[in-house]
Amino acid sequence: MSQLKHATAAAAVGELSCPEPDTVQRQYCFGTAFIGFQGHFPGAPILPALVQILAGVTLAEAWRGQPLNLAAIDNAKFLLPVYPERLLQVECRERRKDDHPVCEVRITLDGKLASSFVLRWTEGTPAP
Repeated sequence: MSQLKHATAAAAVGELSCPEPDTVQRQYCFGTAFIGFQGHFPGAPILPALVQILAGVTLAEAWRGQPLNLAAIDNAKFLLPVYPERLLQVECRERRKDDHPVCEVRITLDGKLASSFVLRWTEGTPAP
């Protein structure tokens, strides 16, 4: 999985943007040769949900400058198919939920919500 995570991080486009103190955004674009499209699905590639989650993880890690000790993924919803060469906007908003650090991730495609989920990391992992 580290190869897939590395390839996901490499799909980031441009710099981090912080529209609010607790929020970070970055664009991602997954080309037709992206490893995550292999076998998903032949002849009609769609970005796997795991890669969308990894985009949120790599964004949070880039924001904080260190690895994220992921404990759980909550409330995951995948609403739109994502095809190769599409520009995605990934947003991570830091919150505390039940006194645990979380990152609420929203991925949009052409201004429409493509997916959303909450990343919960283990205690001791510094918040972004």
